Amino acid sequence: MHGVGFTVLTLSVVVLGCSDTGGESAVCLDPLPTDCVPLYEPTYDNVFEQTFKGCSVGGSACHSEQGAKGGLVLSDKELAYTSLLNPPATAPRVIAGDPECSSLVHRLESTDNAVVMPPGNPLSASERCAIEQWIRQGAHP
Repeated sequence: MHGVGFTVLTLSVVVLGCSDTGGESAVCLDPLPTDCVPLYEPTYDNVFEQTFKGCSVGGSACHSEQGAKGGLVLSDKELAYTSLLNPPATAPRVIAGDPECSSLVHRLESTDNAVVMPPGNPLSASERCAIEQWIRQGAHP
């Protein structure tokens, strides 16, 4: 019985940690590789221009100002940064220096179709690597 209760509690923490609000996950991933090869130089400018901005293209895009899924707007560089690291109504999605505990990385690395971002077209390993390295290096603007 203890094992079942622990499993239910663990699943609850994981599900709640990756809720649609985009808040900080309650658990951390296993250590991610640090020797991956990023698609581009892992700076915020590059992450925004080459990855995040694409999630806001079009009026019905999930993270446009009109869509704002989970309260995350990725159409404006400064607003996107604030939404990721210092959102006013939720926990941070990015924990500077700690990609394994950042809910953004949980979503990018997930194999669960209900959780993975972007849905239906996950980022390549090298694109995820660039984002994870940017976070590991302090997630500077």
